[in-house]
Amino acid sequence: MALDVPTLDDALRLAEKLNEHVGMFKIGLELYARHGTDVFNALKPYGRPIFFDCKFMDIPTTVARASQQLVGRDIFMFNVHATGGAAMLKATTEAVHSQARKQNIAAPKILAVTILTSLGDAELQQELGWNIRVDQAVEKLSKLSRDCGLDGVVASALETQKIRDLCGKDFIIVTPGVRPEWAASDDQVRAVTPAQALGSGADYIVVGRPITRHENPVVAAQKIVEEVASQT
Repeated sequence: MALDVPTLDDALRLAEKLNEHVGMFKIGLELYARHGTDVFNALKPYGRPIFFDCKFMDIPTTVARASQQLVGRDIFMFNVHATGGAAMLKATTEAVHSQARKQNIAAPKILAVTILTSLGDAELQQELGWNIRVDQAVEKLSKLSRDCGLDGVVASALETQKIRDLCGKDFIIVTPGVRPEWAASDDQVRAVTPAQALGSGADYIVVGRPITRHENPVVAAQKIVEEVASQT
């Protein structure tokens, strides 16, 4: 469940309502920019794993040091951009695991964002000048991430099966841009339904606005669970 809301009070109200209906809370940049690590502490009482959707991307040393600070924050997983390159990905993995060993705790799972689900072939080729399709880019970046020691990727369900074939059954795949059939697609270009995402092999799906903007978030969450159960 994506707690993509502007204030901690908003997030806690949603957490209170939805805690029994979701498996994990995702914290994004909007909430973190306003409240910082207080968000993680405030959500501890609910007992749900936390996915910090920080999408770090910078030079290797900067991302490695920032990621290192997340160790011991009770975060289950966080992400960086795969397009930061091999040096950044390897430095991050080494820094996080080294810090976890020092603290004698489990390291958070490190995921790589492949291609944002708001981007399609047109944006990739015409705006960014990449001479490659989205699916080809996702496959290449997923393999790079695996080879650099990351635990998984964030990618559209449209590419999930190929990623699974390339990277193996233990490689974590998180699918964003999930939109039930009854919800608006918003700014997602490569959106899929919850059932399609899980049916294609995703380990986790990220659902935000279809729930947070619904007049009754609990009803929306229950509808998604029922939709998945009826089609899988």
